Amino acid sequence: MKKTATKTAHLTEHQIQATFVAWLELHYREFPALCLGLAVPNQAVGRSTEATKARLCREGLRAGFPDWILPVACGDANGLAIEFKSANGRLTQKQRAWLSCLYQAQWSVAVMRDAASALSMTLDYINGDLGHAAIGFEPDLSIHFSQLAEPTPPAGVRRPSSTHSPRQGEHA
Repeated sequence: MKKTATKTAHLTEHQIQATFVAWLELHYREFPALCLGLAVPNQAVGRSTEATKARLCREGLRAGFPDWILPVACGDANGLAIEFKSANGRLTQKQRAWLSCLYQAQWSVAVMRDAASALSMTLDYINGDLGHAAIGFEPDLSIHFSQLAEPTPPAGVRRPSSTHSPRQGEHA
């Protein structure tokens, strides 16, 4: 019998996350709390103008924040945060720091490489079967929240040279 090489499709992080969200939407009626889940579009910043990037950073955009969060307490966890990675994707230092700090704040955190596992884990979480957990990586408990206090703008965004606080009646 002749062996044939099989190609496995390498899905992008976007494809994995989009599939996860599409599957998740099928469970909204059964688990209404899933409607509170949301994506944080950090990657979209890279395709934005400099002015938009600067504005988003001033509004609180933080490099490394997880791709998808569910700010709903279940079991002994305060929320769920997921960072999606392709088969060969690696966490950045900022991503590891955010996940580690959220874990220390009693959140369940996960690095997921496929939509099916992410969905299964999320349903376990919402059913209260997961609890406070770290999945797909080892949290660094030496990282302190204060290390996230100084925001690092996404690549290509320059920090403003001076801070401008709006005066009363003025909009930012």
